[in-house]
Amino acid sequence: MKTVIVSIFALSVGVFAFAYTANAAVPSDYGLVEGDIVSSSGSDDPDIYIVNEYGYKRLFLNPTIFNFYGHLKWDNVRSIAASTRDAFPTSGFFRNCEANDPKVYGVEVTAEDGGTLHWVNVTGEQALTEDPDFFKKTFCVNSAEFNWYAKSADYTSVSQVPKYDRNTSSVLTDKYLMAFHACDPNTTTCTDPRNHKTYIAQSSDGASWQTIPNYMTFNGSVPDLIRRGNTLYVFNPGTVRRYDLLTGAWSDSSAVNLTITKSDGTQELFVDPSPTLDENDKIVLFYLVGSAPGTGDPASCPIGQSTCMKYFRSASEVTGSDGTSFTADSGDRATVFLDGSTIITASDPDIFRDASQYVLYISLGPSVQVYTSTSLRGSFTKVSSLLNGMLSSNFGGIPAGHYDAATGKYWTYVHTQEGGKSVIRLAVHSNLNSSLTASQFITTVSGSGIGLGASYHVESPGFALNVP
Repeated sequence: MKTVIVSIFALSVGVFAFAYTANAAVPSDYGLVEGDIVSSSGSDDPDIYIVNEYGYKRLFLNPTIFNFYGHLKWDNVRSIAASTRDAFPTSGFFRNCEANDPKVYGVEVTAEDGGTLHWVNVTGEQALTEDPDFFKKTFCVNSAEFNWYAKSADYTSVSQVPKYDRNTSSVLTDKYLMAFHACDPNTTTCTDPRNHKTYIAQSSDGASWQTIPNYMTFNGSVPDLIRRGNTLYVFNPGTVRRYDLLTGAWSDSSAVNLTITKSDGTQELFVDPSPTLDENDKIVLFYLVGSAPGTGDPASCPIGQSTCMKYFRSASEVTGSDGTSFTADSGDRATVFLDGSTIITASDPDIFRDASQYVLYISLGPSVQVYTSTSLRGSFTKVSSLLNGMLSSNFGGIPAGHYDAATGKYWTYVHTQEGGKSVIRLAVHSNLNSSLTASQFITTVSGSGIGLGASYHVESPGFALNVP
C-alpha cells in the first residue's frame, strides 16, 4: 500500500456483555498508546497502520482514504521496528461508527490501493464463538471511507474475512488474465503516463474480472502480458517484469529494461509492445516504432508535420534472454497513413491468433482497425470487407483481442469513457467481417467494479490465456 495516514479510532466494546481473550501484546509493551500511527518504513513493508488499545492494528489503503480524515499529519507517524509492527495482528473488521451502523464488515484487499467490503452477516454470539476477539478487532471508520469501498457478497462466517499479509502473493488460478493501467485523478495527474499503475486481473469467463488480492502494483502504462510455462511476462514500454506462478512471487524486484536491436546493431525506438508466442515458443513482440525525443507523441505525426506514416513491426526474442532482449524482424507488419483529418493517430497494436490466421488490432484513437496475415512475421493487410478495415468506430480504442476456439467467437476489449471515467468494455462477435455496434459492448472492468474506487480510470487492456 502507499504510505498514507488515516485517523481511525478503535470501536469501544464496553457495550458488549461478552468475555474477551487477551492479545499477546498491548501498545504499552512497546512504548506506544492507543491511536498511534506506525510504520516500519525501512523494512520490506512500508505500510501505515493504526494500533488500538487491544493490540490490533489496521491498514491504511491509499491517499484518497487519508483525505477523508483531515486532522492527522504525516509528522504523527511513528517509525517502529518490524518486530514491533508484527507483534500487533492486522485486523480487517470495520464498522461505520459515524452512521452508528451496527453491522461489521470485512475488508478484502483487492489491489495495491483497492479493497471491497463484505458484511459479516453473523450474530454477535456466533462471531464470538468463531473469534473471541472479534469486537476487539473491529475498527471504526467514517461515512466517507465506508462509502468509498465497493460492496460485495456477504460473508456468513468470520473465517471468510481475508488476513492481510503484504508479503503473501496470491496464485493466479483463473483461465484468463488481463493487465491494465489505472489512475485516480483525485490524487494525481492521469494524463501523465508516469502516474499510471499496472494491475493484473483474472477471470473464469472473460467478462467478470477480479484483481489479485494483495497484488503489489507498480508504475507502468499500456501493459500487455503473456504466459509461457510457469512464468508470466508483463510488458510496459521499455520494460518487462516476470512473475513465477509456482512461487507466487515476482522474479524481478524492479522492472527490467527491454531492448530491440535492429540488423545494423542500433537500438530500435519502440512503444506499445504486444507479445505472442511463435511455433518455437519464442516471444514475438509487435510494437509501434517510436519517435525521437522532442518530436512529439509517437502515435501522432512529428511536431510540424500534418501527415506521416506510422510503422508497426515485430521483434523476436533472443535465445536465453528470457523476454528481455529482442531482434527486429525484417520489414513492416503494417503501416498506417495519418492524413491529418480523418486519421490523426495510430498506436497500440495487439496481436493474437484465430483458427486460421494471425489477427492484428491497431488503435486509431477511439476506434479499432483490424489486419490479418497467415504468417506471423509477414505483411498484414486490412480486412477487405470492412470500410478501411474499421472493426469498431468511436466505441473505444487501445484494443485487446482473443479468439475463443471453444465457441468460435472473437472477444474484443477496448477502453472508453463512461460517466466521465475510463472503463474497459467487451464485445463478443462471430467474425471480423462486420463492424461492431454500440449494443455489442458491455462494461467488464471499472474502477468501482474492480475494487479500486469509483474515482479511478481503468484503461489499456492486455489479454492472455493462463495456460502453460
